[in-house]
Amino acid sequence: MTAAEARVAAAPPTSTQAPRVVALDELDFSEKALEAVAPLAPPTRPAAASPELVAAPPSAASHEAIELPEVELAEDDAIELAPMHAFVPPPEAVGHRPEPPAPPPAAPADGGEAALREALSRASRDVIEKIAWEVVPQLAETIIREHLDRLVRERQGS
Repeated sequence: MTAAEARVAAAPPTSTQAPRVVALDELDFSEKALEAVAPLAPPTRPAAASPELVAAPPSAASHEAIELPEVELAEDDAIELAPMHAFVPPPEAVGHRPEPPAPPPAAPADGGEAALREALSRASRDVIEKIAWEVVPQLAETIIREHLDRLVRERQGS
């Protein structure tokens, strides 16, 4: 039997009617009911997997608690952690070669006038924005109050 035939044989039969929804308390999880279910075949190991990389199947003993020896430290004994660079190999060991530094930018042909214009433009934009945030709300409040006062006077006068 080929792998494709095995997948087809293991697939649940298709039905034209919709599956029935059952409440959780209707399900039977007893050992007898679970024994009636066909056991799954164990997974096959890939051919390229090396035995030292495949984990051993868990045994019953692996679920039991283990006893650790107690270690007593004096108050002056401090646990010292290794520095981070102790775990990171040097760049040469992993084949990393740093990029050569970029050459310094050449002096602009206009003597830096474009950079000066850009800096002045940025500074001017910042100042104008700051003034706008301070002036516009006060101006809007004044205009709205004047408009409301005018509307109130018109209604009282009519």
